[in-house]
Amino acid sequence: MNNEYLECSCGAELLQLQYNEEDDNVYISFFELGQNNRNSLKWKISQIFNIFKSGTPYSDFIILDKNTRNKLKEFLEKIDNEEDIENIDDVFSNLKKDNIFDPRD
Repeated sequence: MNNEYLECSCGAELLQLQYNEEDDNVYISFFELGQNNRNSLKWKISQIFNIFKSGTPYSDFIILDKNTRNKLKEFLEKIDNEEDIENIDDVFSNLKKDNIFDPRD
């Protein structure tokens, strides 16, 4: 798998991007940096519960197939190409016109 790590501008979270060539999906995971409660019983039980529920200890990740990746790519390119964005609602209304999803829906 190919990996890329992106740290939040505030320094509190980390985004991990993994590309799996076998299934052609991108896996996105979210992590808190500097989390001190990883050895607590509550944390361990939550990890066990997540394994039973989803087969993985992580409850904070998503999987993007090629179609969804293209939507995300178009969304990010659209934002990067906007010269004067007054507010985020303008961006989303333009994306809806182009049949790109609005995550707030």
